[in-house]
Amino acid sequence: MIRSMSKNLPQRRRNDMKYSDKRIYLAGPDVFLPNAIEIGEKKKEICARYDFEGAFPLDNELALDGLEPNEMGIAIYDANVDVMESSAFVIANMTPFRGPSMDVGTAHEMGHMRGLKRPVLGYRNTTETYAQRIFHFFGEKRRHSAHPEEGGHVTDPKGVTIENFGLGDNLMVDCSVIRSGFVVIEKKVPHNEHFTNLEAFKRCVELLYEYCSTSV
Repeated sequence: MIRSMSKNLPQRRRNDMKYSDKRIYLAGPDVFLPNAIEIGEKKKEICARYDFEGAFPLDNELALDGLEPNEMGIAIYDANVDVMESSAFVIANMTPFRGPSMDVGTAHEMGHMRGLKRPVLGYRNTTETYAQRIFHFFGEKRRHSAHPEEGGHVTDPKGVTIENFGLGDNLMVDCSVIRSGFVVIEKKVPHNEHFTNLEAFKRCVELLYEYCSTSV
């Protein structure tokens, strides 16, 4: 069975948000957390200390009543794109989410902003490399693979290659930060603080402040 969307898709509404060179789009899986609003407010407070405006996706006020589930998804996508395109920067929470890699929606948002030639910053609350995390994820099933730290050919249980470039995630997301002139800020935190510890996020804001101060 091939799934398809409704032929009567909602019309793309006009983006009335004005661009701000102080606005940071706060990308990440934080929106799925039980305390998402609290985390968003804390991030915005940190941004404000450095004279930035943090834009959290859940700030969007959307009229979703009466919409089909797929229409709701499209409306949320459109609203997030509007906020991104009105923002000068993005700081992405690249902490692994529901698996060894980062949230796929956040990765898309990083690519969107990179495509707009806006500076992309990111952080993750782990110091393990991408290859190390996948290697550990498969446990005993990966017995025929080289170890990531040996520099050999690292594979998953099906023999499919795992990137082993010493980066913290897929090269396309990490290098979008590197080619923006920054590094992904990594911090080892207790497991129960993976999505609540904001020290690495704060460092991203500090680096962005320094970047803007020297660019004037």
